[in-house]
Amino acid sequence: MKPACRMHDRVNLWALPLIGCLAIAGIFNIYDPTKVTNAFLMYIVADFVWVWVEPDAVPSKANVILVHHFITFLLLLFPLRYPSFALYTCLDGVTEINTFFLIARRQWKSQQQGPLEGLAFAAKDIYDVKGYRTAFGNPTWLETHPVATSTAPAVQALLDAGARLVGKTHMDELAYSLNGENVHYGTPVNPAAPDRVPGGSSSGSAVAVADGTVDIGLGSDTGGSVRVPAAYCGILGIRPTHGRVSLEIACPMAPSFDTGGFFARQPDVLRKAADVLLATTSAKPSSAKLTRWLVAKDAFDQCSAATSQAIFQAVQTALPSLNALVGSPSEITVASLEGHGQLFDWYHTFRICQGGEVWACHGEWVQTAKPKLGPEIKKRFLMASRLTADEVATAKAARTRITAHVEALLGPDGFLMLPTIPGPAPKRGLSGAEQQTYREKLMCLTCIAGLSGLPQVTLPIARVDGCPVALSLLGPRNSDEQLLGLAEQLLPLLTSG
Repeated sequence: MKPACRMHDRVNLWALPLIGCLAIAGIFNIYDPTKVTNAFLMYIVADFVWVWVEPDAVPSKANVILVHHFITFLLLLFPLRYPSFALYTCLDGVTEINTFFLIARRQWKSQQQGPLEGLAFAAKDIYDVKGYRTAFGNPTWLETHPVATSTAPAVQALLDAGARLVGKTHMDELAYSLNGENVHYGTPVNPAAPDRVPGGSSSGSAVAVADGTVDIGLGSDTGGSVRVPAAYCGILGIRPTHGRVSLEIACPMAPSFDTGGFFARQPDVLRKAADVLLATTSAKPSSAKLTRWLVAKDAFDQCSAATSQAIFQAVQTALPSLNALVGSPSEITVASLEGHGQLFDWYHTFRICQGGEVWACHGEWVQTAKPKLGPEIKKRFLMASRLTADEVATAKAARTRITAHVEALLGPDGFLMLPTIPGPAPKRGLSGAEQQTYREKLMCLTCIAGLSGLPQVTLPIARVDGCPVALSLLGPRNSDEQLLGLAEQLLPLLTSG
């Protein structure tokens, strides 16, 4: 057996890949020196592994070695350019790259077969997977929390049903945004509108579904974190009734709002996932049929004219079929009744209630760990830290009244039709002021289900300026199964034109 390559020969062989690293980084617009350095260090580690596996490797075999590791390096760089796919390069074995990224040689799958056999899913990085750390969208969180000792029930339920877990996906930092932009890990590319944000905070799971990488995306929704990315990416999504999907062994944000949700491209796949995930808790589903169709006028008032027109045109085209299925609609104003304020007041109530819970959950950690936070996330934590007990108590009382009001409007058999988003997804890199203006309109829509804890399904039915816009169906508490069945019937009617 020949001796292993001399060290200086190995160093000589590293020069070309280093140049290649920098060149590819430039082509892919990866200007973060930490990412490039870590990728190249992984190349060196791979090279030493190669020498250990092939001790006869000598410079005369440099062409083979370089080709082998050039491919390895490409596999490292691809996730850096497309963050949502950071865990999706599948080879044999498991390697941690840059602490959060994984390249896996095998994917997680149960040995048993089930109703989700043959389907792949990705999980938002709030859910623990045994043997791995959860980043929660922030590197300091990753560093200050231990390796998970068990797998979240929602993830395990999908595995037990036969689905294959491809990986854990990027998200907004600490789930405190609806954009999908993360200053630490980058922004997943929205396949439906690459120059626009993918929506968050369940950004990576939505993008992985929209791109076809997986069939099911597991996310969570506190203030719109499933509904919004579903609408921006042009896919189906559901925020179930609060408490219907287990959030055990998952990072909390604002527990009385946090709701396990999920994405799919096809209604039947969404329903199959629901059959599994809605069974992770003991809540009893409603058996009442949804026969009373309500249209939220004040919600549509939040939309751009083009968005309202596109949605109404789709509904109008399908109206005869819709009338035959669910009767004639009744237009209502959801939030303007005396004592309940306008939708903007509801948004303010949501903001205060959410902020109080966020600070109660994570304020001590923020003060102790002093994490580096993105500018907008930092502002929201600062706001949350300054809330008084009286402000939070007043907002909680308003929330109770609003919830009772919405439940009375719907009764056991009503469903509310409203826009999911006020217009196409914002362009990437908007200023804080531009983001806030859009965010306020957006959360005037998302806060209805958020405050009341009711289920809402997002249906992509139209496009504006080439970008998806979506219609939502919001139903009574625990009507999730009925709402999904209705959505499955309505979607082909609304998109047939």
